[in-house]
Amino acid sequence: MNKFSSASEHEEDDQSSENELSDDDSFLAMAVVAVADCIGAIDGTHVPCVPREENSEAWIFRKGVHSHNVLAACSFDMKFAYLLAGYEGSCHDARMLEEAIAFHDFPIPPPDKII
Repeated sequence: MNKFSSASEHEEDDQSSENELSDDDSFLAMAVVAVADCIGAIDGTHVPCVPREENSEAWIFRKGVHSHNVLAACSFDMKFAYLLAGYEGSCHDARMLEEAIAFHDFPIPPPDKII
């Protein structure tokens, strides 16, 4: 509250922040439900490599280093459920996931669970 605002304006600000808090609480509740239905995590990583000369540019990822792009899925008990390696460093993680589902027997979770 600045020196030119009235007490009633300050009370309105307090009420609006209480409403925002309830919105945050509902968001937190949805996040907890989502985590409860989650069975693991998927992420990509880059492993340095030395490619053949003829196609070396395809192996350079966004940080300017030659690499293999690796896609991994893990359960929460720290076990790998899936691993896909060997793609060029320039290959996007989303493309790797699409190809894993289409061509490499990626394990699809049950409809009531999320990864």
